[in-house]
Amino acid sequence: MGTNDKNIKYGKIIPAVLLALIIFSSCINKNTGEETIINDNKDYFIEDEQNSAEESNLNNNDFSQSMDFPRVMYVNSPEGLRIRKAPSLDSAKIGIYLYGGRVIVYKQNDVPATIDGLTEYWYQTSHGYFEGKYYDSAWVFGGYLSEDLPLDVPVIFGLWEEENNNSIIYYFSPDNNYQEGLKESEWFNIGKWELNGDKLTLVTESGPYEKLHSPEIEEAKIFILNRNNIQLKFSDGTQVNLVRSEDPYISY
Repeated sequence: MGTNDKNIKYGKIIPAVLLALIIFSSCINKNTGEETIINDNKDYFIEDEQNSAEESNLNNNDFSQSMDFPRVMYVNSPEGLRIRKAPSLDSAKIGIYLYGGRVIVYKQNDVPATIDGLTEYWYQTSHGYFEGKYYDSAWVFGGYLSEDLPLDVPVIFGLWEEENNNSIIYYFSPDNNYQEGLKESEWFNIGKWELNGDKLTLVTESGPYEKLHSPEIEEAKIFILNRNNIQLKFSDGTQVNLVRSEDPYISY
């Protein structure tokens, strides 16, 4: 599974460059100078129509955005963290982030809340599809988020970049899904991962833009150098050095 062996169509996004022409006048006036703990497994995706107006009723002045956002955080509650349509315990629950899950937060509300004895802000996370439905706003209580991956979850959780080629990225989620691809392009490998001791198995179910006729299985030995650096040695002799990515602009 060497990176030179993959037959991939890479799509690149090239940012546009804006030019501005500033013309100075020759005449200048001299005088101007949650309940966030999940206690059940049945109500993760509840669509409550009476809450549909919640977000529109929120005052935009109640939210703050600063240079600290967006940023990467991790779920530190073993029971998971509920995702809600608005920053309130009364808001409809639309999903869940699993323990150790990587979460990108974009802003926080101005007034902290105290829930389960914890005082923190509500954070708006990435929008998207939850159980087949699209939501343009998703909120979680920050009392169960941390800056670092919890110590008692597998180190492999999260987003990784190749050490010598950081355009190539790997994502290993807590629900054992994995994705592998290029920054600023469509993911090209999607499947499942399984870790038994130091043996990592990748079962690729979809390739570039299409589902494979039959899964492709690769095995690698994983070496944990530290919580932010790992090494994969595949059975074909390929070695991949990975560095944990805290890039908040990568979506998956």
